[in-house]
Amino acid sequence: MNAVVTGIGLAMPGALIPSDLTTGTAVGAAPVDPAARIGKKGLRHQDRATQLALCAARDALNSAGLMLGDARMSTQRGGAPVVDAELLVPAESVAVVVSSNFGNLDSVCEVVAAISADHGTRLISPVLAPRLSSNVTASELAIRFGLRGPNVMVCNGATSGLDAVHWATIWLSSGRARHVLVVGLEPANDVVRQLLGHDQPLDGAAALLLETTKAAAGRNAPALAGVDGYLRTGG
Repeated sequence: MNAVVTGIGLAMPGALIPSDLTTGTAVGAAPVDPAARIGKKGLRHQDRATQLALCAARDALNSAGLMLGDARMSTQRGGAPVVDAELLVPAESVAVVVSSNFGNLDSVCEVVAAISADHGTRLISPVLAPRLSSNVTASELAIRFGLRGPNVMVCNGATSGLDAVHWATIWLSSGRARHVLVVGLEPANDVVRQLLGHDQPLDGAAALLLETTKAAAGRNAPALAGVDGYLRTGG
């Protein structure tokens, strides 16, 4: 077994901790409030997908013992943003893989609609531009938590989440990273509902912290689960 899970984080209606997944229900549960979880500072210009990912990722990093602090953002005198979080391992050793199929699609559609209505980009705010990149969520996680390892976004259909975990194991086995933050998320918004035809698609995120067995043992971090084989077939 080359990789183990040492941290878990959730940001789902009715599921704040892993045990809620077997006892709770998303039906009728209140939506996740990212501002209550990690503070509203720094969230104003983030799309829903990124906000959910930040919540789940923060909890996974903390539960794995890789980070201390609640990752709330504040502003120093002079305007420089500060994040209340201390990474306990080298920043270059922590990679990020994010999986989502509809992540920032609402932001893209918003901009397309504005361009169509105005026949140009005059109405597009500069702060919206970063949200148009498909890898915006993975990038924001790296920025917020100071993670400088490999960084990628996976948009791969129904298997995206499992593929993201596989990417993590590749980086671990190849030595590209010693720890990998894996986040899967899907937001619920009008764009997603129109595409899926569902009244209420799941609005949430889940995060795992994977690391090599050697890295986990070196930190005396308990292994919550092991990750071994992976098989992908077509048809």
